[in-house]
Amino acid sequence: MTPTRTASTCRWAVPTLFLAPPYWFDAEVRPWTCLRHAVPQALDSTVACATCPHWEPRSADDADVVRPMMLDWFGAFRAPHETY
Repeated sequence: MTPTRTASTCRWAVPTLFLAPPYWFDAEVRPWTCLRHAVPQALDSTVACATCPHWEPRSADDADVVRPMMLDWFGAFRAPHETY
């Protein structure tokens, strides 16, 4: 089964709120950011993700790309000391 091509299923897209300042200041207006390029690009719309040539599906290793700056209440991310 092929995953739907959206920001939430793309390897390069992360919630803007999880980024360091000044990037996370845009989280209310632009909830997703693309990390494919050298400088993070906040997405005005995730519609472009459906046809983006750089879209790649997420994998289990992609959880290490960005960690939330807040407590992980749901256990979605590995603890910082875990390096496996």
